[in-house]
Amino acid sequence: MKFFLCAICLLFSIQLSAQPLEGRWKGYFVEDTDKRQGNAKQFLTIEFIGVPDSGYKVYSYTRLSGFEAQCELSLVVGPEDSVFLEEVKLLNPRKRESTCFQRMKLKLMKADNNAGLTLEGSWDSEKPACGHGRMFFRKQ
Repeated sequence: MKFFLCAICLLFSIQLSAQPLEGRWKGYFVEDTDKRQGNAKQFLTIEFIGVPDSGYKVYSYTRLSGFEAQCELSLVVGPEDSVFLEEVKLLNPRKRESTCFQRMKLKLMKADNNAGLTLEGSWDSEKPACGHGRMFFRKQ
């Protein structure tokens, strides 16, 4: 009986730990190396969509000069509430001369005022010329 209760508790804890990511996260990134724009914020949204295998499909939406880029991301949830995301495919616009895919190393945290959850951390790119910096998201 104790084994059965432990198994039920374990299943509930796994389900609860997976739920916080699902939904839309709005935020921004700041490029550490961009002196031309004075470290201007670039706004983006990340959407986690739950799928039946207890995983997620993840997409990013970034407003750039004159258009919105949409990418598909890969996801790895690590220890201690760490979240690793990498843009792997440009979905819209389909053709682009140069694409800088971001790699994100984020930490899931409670907001300072306990008003929800945040994802905060750093980003870089597979191409050194594409930059690196900090990212901040709040769950909507």
